[in-house]
Amino acid sequence: MTLSTKQSIKNVAVFCVIALVSGLVLGLVNHFTAVDPKAEAIRKFNALFPTAQEYTVVDEKAGNVLYVAESENVVAILSKGKGGFKGEVQAYVFFVEGKIALLAVGEHKETYVGKLQADKFFERFIGKNTSAAFSEIDGVTGATRSSNAVKNAVTAAAEYYKEHYEGGQNGR
Repeated sequence: MTLSTKQSIKNVAVFCVIALVSGLVLGLVNHFTAVDPKAEAIRKFNALFPTAQEYTVVDEKAGNVLYVAESENVVAILSKGKGGFKGEVQAYVFFVEGKIALLAVGEHKETYVGKLQADKFFERFIGKNTSAAFSEIDGVTGATRSSNAVKNAVTAAAEYYKEHYEGGQNGR
């Protein structure tokens, strides 16, 4: 073997060791910093709409519905709505006796969610039942696409609730 061949083999071996160590370090960092999305959804359900009992996830990953949880007489649904200015918007929708009791925005990349909050957009959904035409709720001027994404997320949650709780499989 020539000197340049030996040097090339040495360089490849050093590169492999660096790649191995880097992979192990990244794996450890991920292990200690990773967030369980299901546990995070339960934590958020409990923080937004506390009840005497902790929420229990009863369904997950059903179309635009990410998680469904129950606690006492509350059904909490984390859904996503498409059509936002910068993509999807997640919404936490809480139902009590077939009506929306609370709506809170979840993960998003939208710029105008603050405008929705300032215009009390989310309050327009409170008290509405699952048969409401959410698409007819007035959006916020200057945040039309963000408004539409939230309406789509609420519609997905309401359709799930109607199908599974109003005479559906859970019979609530």
